[in-house]
Amino acid sequence: MMQKSTSLSVPVLIVSLFLLTINHSPALAHEVAIPSHQIDITPNIESASPKTKALLKTLAETMFTSKILSGQNVGSANYLLQQNYEASVIELQQETGKIPAIFSVDYAWEVALDDYTQTNTILERHLNAGGIVTVSMHPGNPFLGGGLYTKGTGDYTFDDLFKPGTKPYIFWQTVLVKVADGLEKLQQNHTVLWRPLHEMNGAWFWWGGGDADQITHAEFKKLWLSIYTYFESRKLDNLLWVYSPNSHHDEGSTIDVLTLYPGDQYVDVVALDYYSDTFSLLNKNGSVDKLLSLNKPFGFAEFGQQSRSRMNNYDALNFLKNKFPQTGFVIYWHTNTDNFWPVPRSIIDNKKAKEFMNDPRVITLAELQ
Repeated sequence: MMQKSTSLSVPVLIVSLFLLTINHSPALAHEVAIPSHQIDITPNIESASPKTKALLKTLAETMFTSKILSGQNVGSANYLLQQNYEASVIELQQETGKIPAIFSVDYAWEVALDDYTQTNTILERHLNAGGIVTVSMHPGNPFLGGGLYTKGTGDYTFDDLFKPGTKPYIFWQTVLVKVADGLEKLQQNHTVLWRPLHEMNGAWFWWGGGDADQITHAEFKKLWLSIYTYFESRKLDNLLWVYSPNSHHDEGSTIDVLTLYPGDQYVDVVALDYYSDTFSLLNKNGSVDKLLSLNKPFGFAEFGQQSRSRMNNYDALNFLKNKFPQTGFVIYWHTNTDNFWPVPRSIIDNKKAKEFMNDPRVITLAELQ
């Protein structure tokens, strides 16, 4: 699935210093308990900057406090970005006086853009204020020229994606170049949580493996590595790589969250996408437990209800921190302002937004500062 600006410039390192002042909770309610020193906080990219290392450390430390980093998806660069951003963030600030600590955005819905200036302006303002940013992408099918929900390879094989001169190769390389160009603009002094090929264990995207006729583990790893290798050649050493499957609570459309895991050496952070009208299915089939077992910083990269009924933000907060206290962050999906997806998923569009954003357990942009 899918503020008033501030001139204060706060390095991400301040976040880590702030969190060190919080008392770590020795009691973990959930059965999976991982000592904080066992969480992997070494970025996979050896040339990672001090700020990138500090952010990874911050995400790990937050797991062992009573706190949670608040996040809001602000939309897609391709699709009503400014309008959706204002509805999800500006209105939230006006109502609650707070801005989420994390902004999430999509860089390439169907196609990659030639220019990410508008998107990066929003992200840089947030980063310069001490915030955290997550970037993902939803590229269209490179084999059939269709959208992200168009599955299959048609007359091509999967390996044609890596053969120079083929249509799939040209499409895929174009996406990688344009997305890397956009990320490169954010590189100076900033770290980005980069979340490619998310919900890969579902049956809805062309890169998903939830359908028996779709991508295999070996193919998915090759696809992931094609991004990793190209971005490495572009010296994008400000990225923390996020592996983000969908919750495996619907056996009809998802498979195990670790089936397509590309390997520890290519992942820095693990996160779960969860959409349901009940919280009770969140760890069905061990979705949370299995991601925690990887000993990586953990949180929810997408979070929201399934129906048009409004979620109670405060109930969600209590459930996450009581049942899964090692949740370091939660990022709500946005509400589309044109009703294409008429589900009110933004924090502001759900119940008790003010209580949620002002709860002492919730880290907002102000707390980062």
